[in-house]
Amino acid sequence: MRFAGRESWLVWSGTDHAAELALFVRDALALPVGEPALPGLDPPVPVLSVDGVDRAAVAAEWPGWWADILEFCRYPLTATPGTHPDLDSYPAVETSPALAGRPALRAAIAALTEPVRRYQAGLGFEIPSSMLEGEVVRDLERELGRPARPFRFVFTEVRLRGEVWQPLADRHVLVSTRFMASPAARQAVRDAFAPLV
Repeated sequence: MRFAGRESWLVWSGTDHAAELALFVRDALALPVGEPALPGLDPPVPVLSVDGVDRAAVAAEWPGWWADILEFCRYPLTATPGTHPDLDSYPAVETSPALAGRPALRAAIAALTEPVRRYQAGLGFEIPSSMLEGEVVRDLERELGRPARPFRFVFTEVRLRGEVWQPLADRHVLVSTRFMASPAARQAVRDAFAPLV
């Protein structure tokens, strides 16, 4: 959120396509879970038999790609407000530096294009049930009797089985859609924001 004439707090929250694509590749090829150990996608992705994909090579390249995706998700924490990264650098497109040195992953993504499309088509569109982050900031402002200090925070949301709240870096949390819909979400967001507000 930004108010004219003064710096304010900014929270980025939402489902990240590249993160879900990486987890689809992981689940569809039955790759090792990786770090942090996250459950599979929800709904579950079936393990697929894919011709021409070297699973061992993909498994070796996947952790670095995952790290690049999470780094990309943190972009709003350091970016100048109103700027956006070059779309060619988005870690889910073939022109991305994140895929440049990962030929096995590029081959796997190409081979899984149609299964990914079918999977995503079956998901539908979820409308957030509330604006939890804004509500929590307003509650904290009322309690403190002042406006929130400027801060930035990123929630990378992924449709995972189970309730996941995984801090990744300062002011960056990977969270499952199920967790954000749970009663525990309000307290977790409050605990994350309280030292910043």
